[in-house]
Amino acid sequence: MMSPRQSCGGRHGLSLMEVLVALTIFLLAFVALGRLVILGGDQALDAQQHVRAADLCQSKLAEVIAGAVPLTTESEVAFDEDRVWHWSLDCEKSNFPGLWNVTVRVSRQDQQGMHVRCTVSQMVLDPQKTHGNLQDTPPGTTTDSDSSSRDRSSRSGGNSSSTGGGN
Repeated sequence: MMSPRQSCGGRHGLSLMEVLVALTIFLLAFVALGRLVILGGDQALDAQQHVRAADLCQSKLAEVIAGAVPLTTESEVAFDEDRVWHWSLDCEKSNFPGLWNVTVRVSRQDQQGMHVRCTVSQMVLDPQKTHGNLQDTPPGTTTDSDSSSRDRSSRSGGNSSSTGGGN
């Protein structure tokens, strides 16, 4: 006869050694996952900084194209809106009159010594010279869009003849 404490081939619990091994595996996995979360956060911050640098590069290049920043070489100038970011500008005349090769560099160095840099280069027309556009028409003359709108209005009034200037 078997006593009630004896089982017929099965165990009723875990040994202390099995519990310690399971706890060790769990803690090592927890530490590894924690490191992965920290690494992922660092990579996300790095990507965000590179996007910010690219935005600042494009913004400064747009200022150059608009004529707000002169086509002169500048070096390590702090941005007014964010003093930790610095920009540099290289301007070289090309072989064609009024055309410049402009390179904008944006950089930042944080407390950990990490550098974030972005460079954008583009050929730019000199904004100081008049190149002519639709808004530069002399007073008293009409543009094609003005005459075509008059043509449409005269046609809608029942008159089949068109006003001059739309040829």
